[in-house]
Amino acid sequence: MRRRSRDDRGFVAVWTVAISVSIVAVMGFTLDAGRVLRARSDAFGTAAAAARFGASRIDERAAVGESRVVLDVAAARAAALDYVEEKGYEGTVTVNGLEVTVNVQGDVDPRMLGVPTLHIDVTATAEAIQVSP
Repeated sequence: MRRRSRDDRGFVAVWTVAISVSIVAVMGFTLDAGRVLRARSDAFGTAAAAARFGASRIDERAAVGESRVVLDVAAARAAALDYVEEKGYEGTVTVNGLEVTVNVQGDVDPRMLGVPTLHIDVTATAEAIQVSP
């Protein structure tokens, strides 16, 4: 019996190292995944806010003179792009009728696991509506 107990010597140390490495890897993955999800959420929030901001730029002459909603395309595009750039992202803006669509791109650098930079690309749309008096 004594001989058998000596054969298991060191087993706990190897097991402890394996479990410790696994726990660190899971923690690293969790932290990096959280960073990526947070960055994606922030980029989407920026795109949605920029689209709403652009959709609020109506042509005042058409609104007052003709009582209809028409977007000022240049002002809508400029306002949305300014908002996106202010938040530190790159983006494109498309104005189609009363809809403003904003596409935002950005990069996230995961820190814990050493994976390469991940690219984020999100799109949001907002629409100006005609409100009847």
